[in-house]
Amino acid sequence: MPATPPAERPTNAQIVNRYLAGAPIRRIAAELGVSYSYVHRRLHFSGVPIRGRGGRRSDPTVHADHTPEYQDSD
Repeated sequence: MPATPPAERPTNAQIVNRYLAGAPIRRIAAELGVSYSYVHRRLHFSGVPIRGRGGRRSDPTVHADHTPEYQDSD
């Protein structure tokens, strides 16, 4: 993908708002004409938690990275 001139790059607010509304990173990148990594970096530097793969969850208290604690049976 050719580099987007600085004057035409989307703002962090445009990226963050779309992501928080549920759009996946790849869709945001395609719609705004920038790379996946550009969108991912902007989200990271803006302090936005990146969702796990598999899309938006209906219950925000359930986390994709939650695993039960290991308990030693000895």
